Amino acid sequence: MKRISPKRPRVVAPAGPFASVDEAIEDIRKGKMVIVVDDEDRENEGDLTIAAEKVTPEIITRVGVSKAMSRPTLNFLSPGGTLTLTGTQPAANIGNPDLQPFRSNNYDLSVEWYPTHGSLLSTAFFYKSVKNYIQRLQVVEPYADTGLPISLLGAGQDANTPFLVTSYQNTPGGFVKGAELNYQQAFTFLPSSFNRFGSLLNYTHVSSETTYYLAAVQNAAVLKAPFVSVSPNSVNATLFYEDRRFSARL
Repeated sequence: MKRISPKRPRVVAPAGPFASVDEAIEDIRKGKMVIVVDDEDRENEGDLTIAAEKVTPEIITRVGVSKAMSRPTLNFLSPGGTLTLTGTQPAANIGNPDLQPFRSNNYDLSVEWYPTHGSLLSTAFFYKSVKNYIQRLQVVEPYADTGLPISLLGAGQDANTPFLVTSYQNTPGGFVKGAELNYQQAFTFLPSSFNRFGSLLNYTHVSSETTYYLAAVQNAAVLKAPFVSVSPNSVNATLFYEDRRFSARL
């Protein structure tokens, strides 16, 4: 199940050990136990609630709701910048101290089937509402418009020298949604020399949309398009070996 995991989990539950996993799941279902993630400074709004329901001895459903926050990196926030004075196009990279944290509301639903010991077939659905996505913008403008000191310029350069300026800005955000299918099989049916091996297979489909500014100016035109670097389809396969002393994955 896809999730942006908040920090420091705190389990709210009656004291004392549970007799079984079934008992723990039953208490979650009845509301006696709720898993809550609580950040100390409350700035990341990192509350996570997970509920699990054992439909049959082999089938479990899970529901998760959470909020997450990621602060911009320091170079994005720096009110100053860095200059590149060499090459065919001088450049400036200037931070934005007014950037807001990246935030998301996350919703997850999964159904898991455990037909035999060591095997799993599951499907999961996820939806993330994203706010304050940080976009990198570039524009060519006179050095004087960057706000940086003239004294930083090199020989032959002045306030009118064109610079390729990179800056950062929050956008309204968008969404990421999708589904995944997982299959895990431990090869316990094989002879003892091979029964510690197993395989993991995963397929994930993702669709997304966010708002991009088309220029680094006020009231710029916008474009709605998928998030960059998010593949709509991905497949993973893993072969593993595990025993009490050693484990390996390929």
